[in-house]
Amino acid sequence: MKHKLLKLSHKIAPFFLKRKPILFVDITVLNQVDYGTGIQRVVRSVVQELYSMKMKNFDINLVCIEESKNSIKYKRACNYEHKLKTIKCSNKTISPKKGDIFLGLDLVSNISMIYKEGIFFNWKKKGVKINFVVYDILPILYPNWWPNGGASSHTQWIDTVLNCADQVISISKTVSDDVKTYYINNKNKIDNDKIQFNHFHLGADINNSMPSMGLPSDSKITIEKLSSIPTFIMVGTIEPRKGHAQTLKAFENLWKKEININLAIVGKEGWLMEDFMKTLLQHPQLNKKLFWFNAISDEYLEKIYDSSVCLIAASQAEGFGLPLIEAAKYKIPILARDIPVFKEVAGENAYYFPNENTQEILSNTIQKWLELYKLNNHPKPDNMRWLTWRKSTQSLTDILKCD
Repeated sequence: MKHKLLKLSHKIAPFFLKRKPILFVDITVLNQVDYGTGIQRVVRSVVQELYSMKMKNFDINLVCIEESKNSIKYKRACNYEHKLKTIKCSNKTISPKKGDIFLGLDLVSNISMIYKEGIFFNWKKKGVKINFVVYDILPILYPNWWPNGGASSHTQWIDTVLNCADQVISISKTVSDDVKTYYINNKNKIDNDKIQFNHFHLGADINNSMPSMGLPSDSKITIEKLSSIPTFIMVGTIEPRKGHAQTLKAFENLWKKEININLAIVGKEGWLMEDFMKTLLQHPQLNKKLFWFNAISDEYLEKIYDSSVCLIAASQAEGFGLPLIEAAKYKIPILARDIPVFKEVAGENAYYFPNENTQEILSNTIQKWLELYKLNNHPKPDNMRWLTWRKSTQSLTDILKCD
């Protein structure tokens, strides 16, 4: 009899034990593949820090959307959780309870289907707080920079976020202001008058972001070429807004003037850039004074940063500008386009060129910067504030109120 009672007590104990609230973190895209792009680096870094911080008041569950013919649901992302630590985890459908927090950290296009199924609504009725991180709404603001459908799919995504979120957390004040303006201008299709808006800044320490490793066989020779003369580095996916075409033309002007400098472009090929890619791959200076690094590891990126004298941030619009603070971390000077988000991130610690798209504007600015550099009078990033991923993630958890 005693044995039976003991067995029964073990079975019913979990129903009486009060579990810790859970922070459910959506990593749907990262769980499938790590593209190594800016958003994936952010998701990877924040998740790593969430686990290493060992929060006292919340447990962490990584989750992902699973879609089948007849249903769509959130399940535990156990495969990715196992990469971070040895834990017991089953890929079961999640069932958040009152006091739990959902964080849409990854940029997941099919949350609109989750919304239509009423899943977020049901969670909110239980007392679950719904939060989303917004990286930017640039496809809506500048539709010509994206393939057909880019603006409409992003509009559907942000409309879903604004309709179901208790809080929208942007990665800069600039983005937060854009989102608030969009919200105000589109109240006719957004049924949510209790939404909060907040923002935090991203981290910069690559070594603490689960960095990808590996160097190609010719990396030593390439690094020697970069280090031999002043190298300017660009970091980011090759896409229309990033200013690659203007930058390459500016360097062609400078090479014609026999100014001995390198241009290193780091980033995978994106969209609507076929003409530029053809020019790049057939360029007479390729692998001489012009270098393209496609889908490289974080380890290799760090070595290229170390071999460069200046970061060129030529993008016409950004959500944050992660390369600026990565450059500052390595004490690499910054030459940036004069746009609000770069001013927010870098302040007076960068040298700015006018937000115009002529090659002469940029080539003249580079020449002026080189003159200042020779005299050691160029703006330096030494006083630029940048966060570790730990501090960035702490800012996020403070906003979520789950630390």
